[in-house]
Amino acid sequence: MENAAAQTAGARGVRRLRVHAVQQDRRLRDRPVAVTHLTPETIALCLSRLAVWSPACRLYATFFEVDEPVDNPAAPHDHAKFRYTRAEMAQLAATAGMRFSYIGEWGHPRGQMMGAFAAR
Repeated sequence: MENAAAQTAGARGVRRLRVHAVQQDRRLRDRPVAVTHLTPETIALCLSRLAVWSPACRLYATFFEVDEPVDNPAAPHDHAKFRYTRAEMAQLAATAGMRFSYIGEWGHPRGQMMGAFAAR
């Protein structure tokens, strides 16, 4: 069972990824969002809910890419920088029953990469 802190963090993450908005307004599908301030657990929770609420949705996500896994902050934070490998992003997608497609460089001023999460 999730503890209250995890539920609160998960709720913030869901709002951050606009999952509720996607559920309520299908016009918000295929919109880019940042996962650069979220823990793997929060991202996985958001993706699993998105897979149920809007299975046809494709979620474009920006992230800071690294070659090797790093220790990220323990809780989501608007000013903390989270870094992920491509493999970690693909594993988060697989855990939620989705697939991850790496898009890569897209001209972000701070070097964030782009990827897409979609139904299998």
